[in-house]
Amino acid sequence: MTNATTSNAKSPSNTHSSRISPSETSSHAWPVFFSELYRKFRHINTHLTFLSSFSRHTIPTAAHLRKLNADISDLDLQMIKHLLPPGDVTFDYFDENQVLLQHAETVSYSAQKGYAQLQPKTVDDAYEAVARAAEMPSHERQLLVFEFCDVRTQGIAAAIKGKNMPQKRQKTDLVSGPGFFSSSKNMEIGSLSQEQLQAIIKGRNERFHSCIDAYLDTFSPHEISEGAPLKALVETCTADLPEPTIMADPVTIMETSTKPGEDGVSSSEKPPVEDMLLALKKTPLYKDQIRNVYTLTESRAACLEPVDPGLLHPDLIDALWHYKAVDAVKGGLYFHQAKALSAIINERQHVIVSTSTSSGKSFIYQLPILNEILRDIDANANINKRPTTAMLIFPTKALAQDQMRHLKELISHLPQNKRKIIVDTYDGDTPAKSRGYVRNFADIIFTNPDAIHAAILPNQASEELGGGRGWSEFLFNLKYVIMDELHVYKGTFGIHVSYVMARLNRLRATISLNDSVPLYISCSATIDNPETHFRTLCAIPQSNEVLHVFEDGSPSTEKKMVIWEPPVLMNKKGQRELPQPQLHSATSLKTPIQSAFLPRENIVTESAKILVHLLSSLPTIKVIVFCPMRAVCELLIQRGQDTYIRKEAP
Repeated sequence: MTNATTSNAKSPSNTHSSRISPSETSSHAWPVFFSELYRKFRHINTHLTFLSSFSRHTIPTAAHLRKLNADISDLDLQMIKHLLPPGDVTFDYFDENQVLLQHAETVSYSAQKGYAQLQPKTVDDAYEAVARAAEMPSHERQLLVFEFCDVRTQGIAAAIKGKNMPQKRQKTDLVSGPGFFSSSKNMEIGSLSQEQLQAIIKGRNERFHSCIDAYLDTFSPHEISEGAPLKALVETCTADLPEPTIMADPVTIMETSTKPGEDGVSSSEKPPVEDMLLALKKTPLYKDQIRNVYTLTESRAACLEPVDPGLLHPDLIDALWHYKAVDAVKGGLYFHQAKALSAIINERQHVIVSTSTSSGKSFIYQLPILNEILRDIDANANINKRPTTAMLIFPTKALAQDQMRHLKELISHLPQNKRKIIVDTYDGDTPAKSRGYVRNFADIIFTNPDAIHAAILPNQASEELGGGRGWSEFLFNLKYVIMDELHVYKGTFGIHVSYVMARLNRLRATISLNDSVPLYISCSATIDNPETHFRTLCAIPQSNEVLHVFEDGSPSTEKKMVIWEPPVLMNKKGQRELPQPQLHSATSLKTPIQSAFLPRENIVTESAKILVHLLSSLPTIKVIVFCPMRAVCELLIQRGQDTYIRKEAP
């Protein structure tokens, strides 16, 4: 800590000799220093509560608080943070530009364009801002902010009662973080009545009063008379005084701090479920948020089944070994993989697979396609022909790109002395100059229902771009159609896709002069009536057999579901618990309840804390966070980086 900062941390020596009672409700008298600290807290609490309600342009820095009371030091503020429960107070350095960008109205948000930084009014303003920032040392561009993060007034109860229901849809700011200036406008108190502000101030004072009592209760009367509580508090808080943040990439910091192989632990080893639960219950994260823990599935060993040596092409068997170290003949594939491959290659059946995530479902459609292409290459003298084509349909471009990358990695392990197997995408992002090449030469294309409807089917006989063949040759040789993520195609969207697939089958039958349909292979999460859904969506005739593979042969660890309830915050009445109404029933409860109507910690903030907490506690854990929209994902990453930098994780 710099000398300027430590000078504010006044030494409280010889302040424990006398004892006074800070309030009539106190269970015992306090040392003078704690009474003085309580008095400072009351001043800070009153000032910041009114400030957050009536001013959005005054940043609650430590320097601002010293204008209120020159005796308030950084050490006092750190002591207040230490005595209060974790998360009630933010006291740390924040980049001045970040604070000003979020709260000086220089960032706009719209549902159509999302977040956007407003441009300077003139070029001179832009150069002036850049020059001013460059001239300032990095530590001077950081603000030491102190703010309360324990209250929210716009809760579920007000919305249900209709008090704060907007008449029309309004823009909302999703910026999330620990408090008002350092985080979220959702934590804004807003303009409240004098009674409500007084209730918040009173509730917060009582909470800090009880925290001091609880802290002093951990010491004996003799230790208190000797000044042990003050000495321990000063020693702890002096070591924890915030320092200016080192501006570095938090992702790089996290990666370098958890190098694989440290302490003899392999990065591929998964921590046991029990260790994960214990990590979640560590401080400072845990505040009794876990409500229930359910076991979804028990651990399961892999069930392997050897594959007939003649089922797959020898080159494909070798590629599997070099790609994933899988010996399909001797060691075997997972049971559901072997069963599906046999039905597709030997029985020529349509197959839908609904096994668990990461169970190797991609092999079920990759291997039959490559197997048939390799056998066609061996059988045909003219190697430039493509007797087999395949169409892989995915609902999103991101998923298609990911699966295409995996398929190309598998193909790269095939012998290179044969005709190249061409894999490409055909969607709205495909350049116009590349579409003719994809149409005339690709063996496997990755596409989506929209591209099939708008570009492929209408141009099946087109002679544009000098190709002369349109999509007719590709459709004539179409033998496999893959529908991944089948559960996504439902409702009106699913009906539209089923019509597109029916058109595809009809045009292919017309071009090939027979009534056969290509083999359909689909992967899906658990859905009701999977066979009926699969047959209807892909317009498969009733005369064709459909096999549903659901017996999962992949290994699985124990899966648990943890119900996590974010901690309660203070409402505008200064309450953290709602008193149980007096009921005359014999079953009436006697204790206060934490009602669902009480406000709780922001879900993005809480999720970020859990994410950083797990990554810090268990270096080998791998975490996936699912968010409802991209904006929430970006906010979660930003909040997680802030949490890691400020060392809120263990």
